[in-house]
Amino acid sequence: MMIKSLVSTVLVFALLFSFPFTAAAESIPYPPDILTMQDGTPVTTAAQFAARQDEIRSILEYNMYGPWRDGTGETLSYTLKSDTLAVSVTYGGKTASFNASVTLPTSAAPDGGYPVFVVFGGMGHTDYVLANGYAVITLNPTDLASDDTNRNGQFYKLYPYGDTWEEQSGVLMAWSWGASKVMDALVQGAGAELNINPQKSIITGVSRYGKAAAVAGAFDTRFAVTMPVCSGFGGMTMGRYQSNGLTFNLLPDFAKDPQAGSVADLSEWKSTGGTETIVGLQGSGWFNENYKTFAAYDNCPFDQDFLSALCAGDGRYLYMVTGIQSDMWNSPPGLWYNYEEAQPAFALLGLEDNFAIQMHLNGHSIELEDLVKLFAWLNKEWYGIDFSVSDFPAQLQDFLSGFTLDSLKTCVFADAANAVVYASGKPNGKVVTVTANPDNQVPFEIKLGDVPVSTVVSRNTDGDALIVPADNGFMFTYGRTLQYGSSFARFALTLPDGINISDFESVSFTCQTDADYWGKKMAVIAAPLPAGLPSAIDYDYNTGAIPNEGVTALSTNNFFPFNTSVATDITMKIDKNTAAKLDGVSELEISLYIHMENVVGTAQYTLTNIVFNPLAGVTVPTPAPTAEPTAEPTPVPTVAPTAKPPTPAVTAAPPTPVPTDANKSSPAAVVTVIVCVVILAGVATIVIRKRNKK
Repeated sequence: MMIKSLVSTVLVFALLFSFPFTAAAESIPYPPDILTMQDGTPVTTAAQFAARQDEIRSILEYNMYGPWRDGTGETLSYTLKSDTLAVSVTYGGKTASFNASVTLPTSAAPDGGYPVFVVFGGMGHTDYVLANGYAVITLNPTDLASDDTNRNGQFYKLYPYGDTWEEQSGVLMAWSWGASKVMDALVQGAGAELNINPQKSIITGVSRYGKAAAVAGAFDTRFAVTMPVCSGFGGMTMGRYQSNGLTFNLLPDFAKDPQAGSVADLSEWKSTGGTETIVGLQGSGWFNENYKTFAAYDNCPFDQDFLSALCAGDGRYLYMVTGIQSDMWNSPPGLWYNYEEAQPAFALLGLEDNFAIQMHLNGHSIELEDLVKLFAWLNKEWYGIDFSVSDFPAQLQDFLSGFTLDSLKTCVFADAANAVVYASGKPNGKVVTVTANPDNQVPFEIKLGDVPVSTVVSRNTDGDALIVPADNGFMFTYGRTLQYGSSFARFALTLPDGINISDFESVSFTCQTDADYWGKKMAVIAAPLPAGLPSAIDYDYNTGAIPNEGVTALSTNNFFPFNTSVATDITMKIDKNTAAKLDGVSELEISLYIHMENVVGTAQYTLTNIVFNPLAGVTVPTPAPTAEPTAEPTPVPTVAPTAKPPTPAVTAAPPTPVPTDANKSSPAAVVTVIVCVVILAGVATIVIRKRNKK
């Protein structure tokens, strides 16, 4: 009753302020409908949809990106010097300033001025852009906000990151604010001075800057075209679509693509490498604190089609772009799922022609093909000019010979040949759970050279990660709330007398994962017992460094082989100089620490046949058998009982599970602790017969 009352109170508070309750949310398997109001009312008119857009803005601000700063209370000024637009903004007695570079075409401007790209971080093929009469204004995003969790930069001078959600604009919002200030300057007069038409503006960027472009276009409706490129999760890819492991037919769509040779078999393109996890996103500074409360994408009371819905409006266009081969970890089919889910909103407004999707075969970048199609589309929409394939760059004419503007309303994942497999990646209402295994301790055997040693493997936390036996090893399944960097398996190891861990040159084992993941890395780490390994490892993915006190990384930074969905033999070299730090320590706790992605709680690996290989000239002593005490003689059987098998020299006790470090705890764990404290406090007050105080 206490928990239910607490949740009800928070829900009421959230509803009063028009924001949905998010903490420790249950699974919401399907994306919330963008054409249904929060109270369940269907959206059937443009007026209703405008109200729904207000709801969507509030939902995204509160739950993910933080508050949008719309310029209220700000004073903006600008100066133009050569090719630089200098912007200065004053708010609350403080001033922030930044520059943007300006590049203009040499051709005559159309009536009203040049159309303009406002670009986060730069773009390729600028010569082609300028030759087609488009100006380019480029922002350096890190001037506005550092790309980390430090909350530095010009934006945070005016809007410091605070303790309440109203003060917690993430980095994507900060970058978007900078683009909005450029638009302010253009509207105030810079556009006229440069002969640029702000009403024909395109906001764009690639990768993390593609996420920023999506946010900027969604929240500043003055941008005519929103063009997020390779924006992935947290941008325009639907979190609820799972493409990992699915195989699609890219023919005949890409048969004539100049980059066709970059894919081994176009008829069987397999989306592998996992997908960008929500925990990975939460570790960046891109989002607000509330976003960190979600254990999985399907806990969120929204999906990324909400951004698309905010780009729907008269005179506005949305052009979603991604690579396929280059962006499999960004789930290209999940971008098409966004289009499917958001298209009804554009249709409701009669703006079916204002929504486009474009997929190039390879390149985590703005490709020439993307611009060719964009200009064909916008020249028709803005200037009434029809395109001709003969005017396209020569290297693309054969490939794009069948291109029409209707081609921008579909993609290869909508082909009939891919219908079944594409549908299998959509949410089906099922929630993946991990089977309960409260002990999570599995006895197994490793070898020190040729000498077998018994030990017990356990997990590092009390979360929902799972360890189960496997032949000559164990299988480890990541839990929904304990993903790669915060969840690992470990075991105790007692070295024979006279043997140090530096006497071993490598660790070999057989590994099999449930899918072929990109970016898997591994380190052999150790710490002296009884302290052992901490409950969370601060592993630096780029360098392999592990700064945790008392923890030694025995191996160098190593990538896994890619195709470990089949059993693969792996050998990890031990660095003798580093291992020598543990000379004289015979009682160790070891982890073959694996850093890989989690796909909605299903990611798992199996390790078998683990062998510590000694250096040449080092002999690991065979443990002497332990004699069995003499038994009392018995009449039956007549044959004397045999002794027990030899007792291995090392019999490691299972490590005691250590509570997860507070900084690594899942939202569910935090809520559990709070509830337990509240209950214990209530019991204590009853015992001492005092009035309960809230």
